[in-house]
Amino acid sequence: VYGTLVLVTSGQDTSWVLQAADAGQYSLGEVKEVAQVVRLAPYFSFLIVFWAVYAQQSMNFVMQGCQMDLRVGDAQISSAMLSMFDAIVILVFVPVFNSVLYPAVESCGVKLTLLRKMGIGFVVAIACMLVAGLTESARKDAGVLPDLNSNCAQPGEHLAMSQLSVWWQSPQYLLVGIAEILVSIPCTTTSYAVQLSDTDQLCVAYDLFYSEVPESMRSVCQALNLLTTTLGSLVAGGTNSIFSFWIPSDLNTGHLEYVFYVFAALVLVNLAGFMVVSQGFEYHQPAKTTLDLVSGFSPALPRANHHRRQSRQT
Repeated sequence: VYGTLVLVTSGQDTSWVLQAADAGQYSLGEVKEVAQVVRLAPYFSFLIVFWAVYAQQSMNFVMQGCQMDLRVGDAQISSAMLSMFDAIVILVFVPVFNSVLYPAVESCGVKLTLLRKMGIGFVVAIACMLVAGLTESARKDAGVLPDLNSNCAQPGEHLAMSQLSVWWQSPQYLLVGIAEILVSIPCTTTSYAVQLSDTDQLCVAYDLFYSEVPESMRSVCQALNLLTTTLGSLVAGGTNSIFSFWIPSDLNTGHLEYVFYVFAALVLVNLAGFMVVSQGFEYHQPAKTTLDLVSGFSPALPRANHHRRQSRQT
């Protein structure tokens, strides 16, 4: 909490960074580049809570699935196998979002900025945790399968499986995948066109931590962006440790649903702070370039297209 407050307050007003130019050791241009990174500090902190929810796929979702009906025919599947839904959701829904959903929303006059996408993603993450909590309550209410031991049980341990099928976890995996698309994966509606010639344009989608910083600082920002994933996992593990009395070895004697609701509350508080801070955010307009984005030197793509058109005509 303290770290989040520090990141939010330091990023809201970057005038303290600009004072470094007064010492004369750094140029004003260099200091301004650093200030552009610092102003994104609040959004790094907001992402940490989201990645804590995302980490549930490899933590509490797996534990929950271990005590659901894992049977497929005469065998039991691994509860961790359902994490494949995250990859499937991304592969299926990213094209749908980019080609259908985002254009449809913008055709209604709603501009889907990067921050608005992130905010919607946080709402979906809250819904994911609520659904997971309701699924856990339904799992315990469904009763256990007699004389069947979960394949997650340790040697000599009996771990009863619920009569509720593990496939009922699919909605929460679906929601966390959709939230990831909205929060983390760039899309065409938030891209800008890089003018390559009078007739050819190459549209490139940059996420918030790429398009809103100077070119020289993009690698640093992407490294910090990846760091939020690690910190999110640490927050998830720490939260599980704090509320470990709700997560015994046999979940039928615990209250895993309460842990999911705690994460939902954390994201709700996170969303409230995000909405307040993002009100004053100003997007930078990227400069147009005539450089080829592949070679970095010349507009080779339009030239190649021109050669292809000529070869077709001949």
